[in-house]
Order: sequence, then C-alpha cells, then structure tokens
Amino acid sequence: MGHACKDYIIKNNKNIRKFEKMYKNIDDPWDQEKIEHTEINTIVKRLKYLREYTPINILDIGCATGYTYSVFNKFFPTSYYTGIDVSKTAINKSKNNNKTLINSEITNKPIYLVDDIRKYRHDFINHYDLCFCSKTIYYVAPEIEQVLNNIFHYLKYNGVF
Repeated sequence: MGHACKDYIIKNNKNIRKFEKMYKNIDDPWDQEKIEHTEINTIVKRLKYLREYTPINILDIGCATGYTYSVFNKFFPTSYYTGIDVSKTAINKSKNNNKTLINSEITNKPIYLVDDIRKYRHDFINHYDLCFCSKTIYYVAPEIEQVLNNIFHYLKYNGVF
C-alpha cells in the first residue's frame, strides 16, 4: 500500500487494523467521499432485479464514513439501510454526513452501528436481502471463514452478498 492509511492497516507484514486511530487522524482515509463510486454504481445497477422486492434490507459492512448510502438510496429509495463499521469515529462521521436524513421524518432512515463483522450478531440472523462490503474482506482475511459464515447467516433466503 502506498497510501497514508497503510501504517494503520499493515505494519511489518502484520495486520494491525488500527481503524479507530486512522479515522481520528485522517478525515477521509481512502478519499471515498470525493470519488464518483462508479464501481459501486455498476455493482448496484446489476442488482436492479431486487427492486421488484423492495423495500429490501441492506447491510453495508465496513461502511466507513457512510459514502455508499447515497448510491443505495438512489437505486433502492424505499429500502432500509444499515451501515456497520468497527470504528466509532467512522460511524460518527457517517451519522454526521447523513444527519439531514437521520433527522428527517422519513421512515427508512439510514442506521449506523459500531460493529465488528468478525463477531456474530443474533439480531442480524436472516434479516438482510443484500449484504455489501467494499474492500472490507481484505481487512478480515485472517478470520475470513468466520466472517463469511456470519454474512451468510445474516442473509435471508435468496439474499445477495
């Protein structure tokens, strides 16, 4: 990694995952809020068939500063979005970035939770139609089996990961 975030993620070939410190020290770690997210738009466009089942429940794993919510809301405006991230600072930034919606009268407000996908949550079982993660899998590679197991338990029957 040649980015400023590298020292918070991997050091001396060890996965150190200092996400909290990273989000405290770097406002937008991967410049995610500045890019157009064409790759995410492309992925979500391919899921357009899910629109016939709306509203759907979406889980965004490793939501960072909440930048993907606008993409999901554009394609699935009546759906329910939950963004999780291991960093409390990132979640606070997500809430701040989307505070207009969170404070509005709409019923499907985005929800942001501090959560670690490596830990199993019973309240997520069979709850989501779509589980999405952008680059998060890379950071949980040592626990990939547990993470994938959790994700597949969180999906409803015929849910999409």
